[in-house]
Amino acid sequence: MNPLRLAFLEAEAALDAPVSPHIAPTIDIRDAAGLLQRAGFALPVADTETITVSYANPFKLLQDLRSMAETNILHERSRRPLRRAVLMRALQLLQEKATGPDGRINIPFEIIFLTGWAPAPTQQQPLRRGSGEVSMANVFGVPDNAKDD
Repeated sequence: MNPLRLAFLEAEAALDAPVSPHIAPTIDIRDAAGLLQRAGFALPVADTETITVSYANPFKLLQDLRSMAETNILHERSRRPLRRAVLMRALQLLQEKATGPDGRINIPFEIIFLTGWAPAPTQQQPLRRGSGEVSMANVFGVPDNAKDD
């Protein structure tokens, strides 16, 4: 789980504040690729990369999240302003749990890349299942002693 999201949850629980998401929800890469297919794209490709960014100041992290539009956009979110005590406790927890040996806060950001093509009659099609001529076991140099029954 995202360290900042976890820090907010723990801070709200510790201060008996109503629990509410404060960061945009994340999507699973398989779900993202499925959305491409449901939207009618052919040959969808989904890839992900995790980049860890190091912050000396937790307020710079919050500023970056706002600049990336990664704050809470949910319609069902709480409309009450975030209490200062909850924010300060969450940032304190974040510093305790996500600080590296250099004293900086390390936050992972997962970037999802999605690619799809408009369907066309000339587009390559997947081969019929079982039509392969080369065993994957041979490709990876694994003994092929597990046969389908």
